[in-house]
Amino acid sequence: MFKSNTDNKTDPRGDLYAGAKACAKCHQNIYNSYLNTAHFLASNPANEFTVDGNFSKGFNVFQVNDSQKVVMEKTDGGLFQNYYLNGKVKDRYRFDIVFGGVKGESYLLWEEHKLFQLPLSYFTNEKRWSTRFPTASDYTIFGAYPSYRHLSRRG
Repeated sequence: MFKSNTDNKTDPRGDLYAGAKACAKCHQNIYNSYLNTAHFLASNPANEFTVDGNFSKGFNVFQVNDSQKVVMEKTDGGLFQNYYLNGKVKDRYRFDIVFGGVKGESYLLWEEHKLFQLPLSYFTNEKRWSTRFPTASDYTIFGAYPSYRHLSRRG
């Protein structure tokens, strides 16, 4: 269940999506109990209040190797994973959806009615950003992850 922070936000699933509130009209008790389930709480629109990952300087960098890094950044436009190659920003991808939260979080990008998982996740207990790759230094971070949008453009 994708919950919205405000009623006037457009749901990324489109205008035909009725939403949980439509069900609540006839099933209020079920709806109220659902609001406290892990399933409901497991995903949210990504913003500074729903993402646990650390964006503070010194804690927001994932160094891949000497020439590659990913820097997490907060701007007025949202939260981003910025891929740097040789000190220059090569790609910039917005956090749109956060899921997880107990042991860690992963993030999704919503683009053209498709979801793509961002390559970095945040591990809550370790308080660090990390990849799901076996060895991050073996890959170009934004080009290696199979579900990532960068690859879908090439294929």
